[in-house]
Amino acid sequence: FQDDERLDAKGCYVGQLTEKGFNQHRLNGEALNRMYIQIGFLSEKLDQSKVYLRSDIKPRVLQSIQSLTLAMFPGSFQENGSQIIDIDVVEYEIDPIALHFPNCSRHEYLNKLRTLLPSEEEAAWKKEVKIPMQRKIANLLNTTSWRDVSLGVQFDCMVEHICNEYSMPEGIGDLYMETSEAWLLESTFEGRYPSIQERAPIHVGTLLKNFYDGWKRAIEGGESRISIFSGHDSTVIYVLLALGYPATEIMWPKYASVLNWELLEMNGEHWIRFIHDYGVVRLPFCEDRLDGLCSFDTVEKHFKKLMPTNLKQQCEVTKEELDFLYQLEHPHDNDANFSRNVYYNRMVSMTYVLCIFVS
Repeated sequence: FQDDERLDAKGCYVGQLTEKGFNQHRLNGEALNRMYIQIGFLSEKLDQSKVYLRSDIKPRVLQSIQSLTLAMFPGSFQENGSQIIDIDVVEYEIDPIALHFPNCSRHEYLNKLRTLLPSEEEAAWKKEVKIPMQRKIANLLNTTSWRDVSLGVQFDCMVEHICNEYSMPEGIGDLYMETSEAWLLESTFEGRYPSIQERAPIHVGTLLKNFYDGWKRAIEGGESRISIFSGHDSTVIYVLLALGYPATEIMWPKYASVLNWELLEMNGEHWIRFIHDYGVVRLPFCEDRLDGLCSFDTVEKHFKKLMPTNLKQQCEVTKEELDFLYQLEHPHDNDANFSRNVYYNRMVSMTYVLCIFVS
């Protein structure tokens, strides 16, 4: 809610990692040290042939994984206070961790279709919840452009101000819980449209495949012992959705939340244990066991429904689908043949870019 780009009192750009956030990830690193290093699963020294670090390219996300690594492997940094570490990154605009797929035509197609033909649930939610809330926030901020009010941006601002004890415009702080619940539900609509099974292969399924490939390499005798991904609250939300947790039961992942997937071997069989914020959680698609274990075969079966099998083909949009979308967007077009050809060429070009890049 500041007009200036910088918060001069703190000397950092809005949205970047603060000392408080850095220390939260140090606590995560210390917890992971107790869980995996003090039991002898990992060495006290950081060995990157066994530890894979992955982040998106945002500075605060990179700094978060750096903070966690410092505390998780203190023995690697105590001698001279510094060490060069490798962190795998991908350009933010195309990074699966950030759930960005700008060159996938089907992704864009479904987003446009959702705007024009939202589900009954989303249409009712917009009318009863989103629009009244946008108007309320716009009124408190003394702006007439209520349509430009983003619930996600407002919620981020609220969290940052509350955590860092900044004052907010009068009345805005009172909307914190409402905005949190509304933004959380809004953020799930994309991943559920038209269904999780149809959207996931070109959405969160790409990230799930990264997890799955790591498990398979470990089962086949690979050297890596742990993979650490640094992402966003939206990343966690979509992973939980893909696992089968109902959208209305997912809580907002607070800052520094952690999801752990442990691959265990017992009597020649492999099992997965899912840990959310250091508590063992039962996977919805798995049988109920007191120890929270789920057979790897069961997890594999569920993941294969959601992972991409041929991203090139799965991102393609048919001419019939484009024709239907065009009619929805241009119901009164007087020069349909010419306009549709331009429309088709634009969409087909985007598919071609995706195919070249991803392959």
